[in-house]
Amino acid sequence: MQVHPDDAYAARVENGVGKTEMWYVIDAAPGAQLVMGLSDGKTPDDLRAEARSGGDVSDCLRYVPVSAGDCFFIPSGMVHAIGSGILIAEIQQNCDLTYRVWDYGRLGKDGKPRELHTEKACDVIRSFTDGEVEAERFESLAADGKNVLASCRYFTVCLGADGNSFDADGTSFHSVLCFDGAGKLEWSGGSIPVATGESIFIPAGLGSYRICGGARVLVSRT
Repeated sequence: MQVHPDDAYAARVENGVGKTEMWYVIDAAPGAQLVMGLSDGKTPDDLRAEARSGGDVSDCLRYVPVSAGDCFFIPSGMVHAIGSGILIAEIQQNCDLTYRVWDYGRLGKDGKPRELHTEKACDVIRSFTDGEVEAERFESLAADGKNVLASCRYFTVCLGADGNSFDADGTSFHSVLCFDGAGKLEWSGGSIPVATGESIFIPAGLGSYRICGGARVLVSRT
């Protein structure tokens, strides 16, 4: 169970940047769940008290059932965890700064409990309404928001399939991840095949390109 700081805290305490992320569920076993934030009626102070006491924090957490095709936005400050039986694609800020809140009593390779980062985690944990999460998730959304899964200040992620076109217009590279099927990417003067599990880096200045065939993809850019 973990949480990430925002940019301001990370700059002040870690000389780094924070971490906001998005999860797209590629596959999920029946009954699979993830953790997103606090359960109804619980506050950050409730979670802090349990974490500092070394107790079981599970009663403070919001468990969300998932299935393939679901998408979740995780702003910095939201406690979260991925349950068993879930395959996700994670798009995130370029940062791996993580504070572990609770570790289910698991042991590390040395046979000892893994390190927790209780005080720093308690500093940054926040509660969110669904409206606040959605506002941050789409804060940079342009008018033509078709197939956009998220468009925040850190990244934009779109679903792509046969016939969809995208424009690497010089402002950012694109990352194209094929999560289902097979096909190809075509652009003026070239093409490249793509199949499930493959990721293709698109240079920022490539220009317009198109998804062809049976490939279903996630297209991410900054």
